[in-house]
Amino acid sequence: MGLYCTKTSETYQLGIWEIVETEDELLSELPASCHEEVIPFRSEARRKERLAVRVLLKRMLGNYHEIAYYSSGKPYLVDGYGYISISHTKGFATVIFSKDREVGIDIECYSERVCKIKSRFINLEEEKFIGTGQEAKHLMICWCAKETLYKLIGEEQGTLDFKEHLHLHLFNALPSGQIQAYESRTKESAPYLLRYETHPLFIIVWCVK
Repeated sequence: MGLYCTKTSETYQLGIWEIVETEDELLSELPASCHEEVIPFRSEARRKERLAVRVLLKRMLGNYHEIAYYSSGKPYLVDGYGYISISHTKGFATVIFSKDREVGIDIECYSERVCKIKSRFINLEEEKFIGTGQEAKHLMICWCAKETLYKLIGEEQGTLDFKEHLHLHLFNALPSGQIQAYESRTKESAPYLLRYETHPLFIIVWCVK
């Protein structure tokens, strides 16, 4: 299927790619250097995820832009063309790009396992609004939201704890919506507005700073 969907606003472009191509088909759209980049990965799935992100970004921007990574693992464009965040889950890859704003994104396939680990990332205030009728879905959105914030904020100023430092305000688990959030690691306690969508196979959350 390739390109699953795209979204465009005044401040960002977002794309989702369904990874159904072979590794060679993905490589055929990219410079030869991309082949060298994925050689270290033993898993074919990991190689395809990495390649799909690059093909998707090329489709979104119209030209190939090399992606590199900081020591923290955060991706950036080598030519400084703008800001990106990337994520992938089983069978899907996603990229968000902004010319002048930092961005974060996370995509996750549905899993009931999130209910078993909620004590690791959900604080007492958030526990109060998690819907009992669709707990797994609500928790998945929360996890994606905090993962998105983690990618956006980073750990440059110290460890960022999902439960202690990232806070989500009350929201309902709708097919799509917005989440008000803030961080408490710094004195600024910066606020953030996240957007989310639920799809048949996955949940996606993104944020533009």
